[in-house]
Order: sequence, then structure tokens, then C-alpha cells
Amino acid sequence: MDPIKIIVLVIIPFTFSLFAYYLHDKGKEPWFIRKYLHTVGLTLIAIYAMLFSSIEEIIITVSVVILIIIILSIIPLKFAQTMIEFSTRKGEKQIESLINSSLTTIVALILMIVLYDYKWIFTSSLLTVAFGDALGEFIGKPYGRHKYRIIAPKSIEGSIAVFAGALIGIMIPYLFYGFVWSSVPVIIIAALVAMIIEALSISFLDNILMPSVTAFILYNYLL
Repeated sequence: MDPIKIIVLVIIPFTFSLFAYYLHDKGKEPWFIRKYLHTVGLTLIAIYAMLFSSIEEIIITVSVVILIIIILSIIPLKFAQTMIEFSTRKGEKQIESLINSSLTTIVALILMIVLYDYKWIFTSSLLTVAFGDALGEFIGKPYGRHKYRIIAPKSIEGSIAVFAGALIGIMIPYLFYGFVWSSVPVIIIAALVAMIIEALSISFLDNILMPSVTAFILYNYLL
């Protein structure tokens, strides 16, 4: 166990969180800040999986992060309260945002432990939602012109962006794992399924289902 590495891994997420304060001070729209935090948080968890050398490091790092969040959330700092406020959708209650973030993080940690021997699958599954969901909103919200609705309002442009982001999220770790062309159909199918899940999403369920289903497909068809 490397204490220096753990300290660095603990500091990094708080550094990115501080940038959310900067975006807020610069007048960035709430949806942009919310999606920034969502994307950065999931991306960091995905990358961290490749850096941890033991389950013990995961437990220690997560415990230290939680302890610091608790300390920083004591009045007047209110760190957790502010992050929840930044992460809450328009018209959504903050308790719903807290449940969303908590369940997404718990599912991510479970997948990290279950897939510990196949880190690239875990990383791909998290980057699928980190990149796919983010790109879908960053493209769909300002540029989505062709609207459709299955459960929630979506746009064709946004859904295409979700597919592209999911594809990139799967491909990056897989290139390091050992890319073979015969795997391309499976990767495309996984990205398409992720896109469909996002299009059918109810509330925050896509944050849970996209990585879980992607991990299932990659584990069963690429190993």
C-alpha cells in the first residue's frame, strides 16, 4: 500500500470539485455544472480502478474521502450541501439528487470490486455512462433539433451523441487491454444498448443500468 498514492488520489477529486465553484462564480448554467460534476466523478472512479493495487487501497481511499467530505460539510463550509445543490436538476428535489449520487456511487463501487480482476471492463462500463450521458446532454441540450419522447424528452442528435460517447468510453480501455477487430460488433452492440437505455431512462436509472449492462455484455462476450 502506497500512502503517497492514496493522498494524491484523495486530493484529485476535491480539486475538480473546486472547479465547480469556479464555474458557478463565472455564471455557468446549472445544467452545465451538474453535468460537469457527473462526468468528472464517474471518469475519476473509472480511472482509479486501473490505479488501485488492492481492495484495501479502495476501502482506505473511499473511507478517507468520505471523512473529508463530512469534515468539509460542517457549517459554514457546507461542501456536501453545495455539491448536492450543484448536482440537482431543475425541478428535482435535492434529496432525489442525493439518492441518485449515492446509488450510482454504490453500484460503481460494487462493480469495481466484482470486476477487480477485469479492470478494463469496469473502466469501460463507467466511461460508457460518463462519456455517453455527458456528450448526449452537451450536444442534445443546445443542438438537439429533432425531438422525440418515449418516456422522457430526448433528441435524435443527443441520442447519437450518447452512442458516440459510449463507443469512445468502451474503446479507450479496450485499446490498452488488447484490441482485436473481431470484437468490434460486440462493442458497437454494447454502445447501442447503452444508447437505448439512456433513451428509455426514468430519472437516474440510466446511471445504474448503463454501466451494469455494458459490463455484462463485455464480460460475457469479450472474455
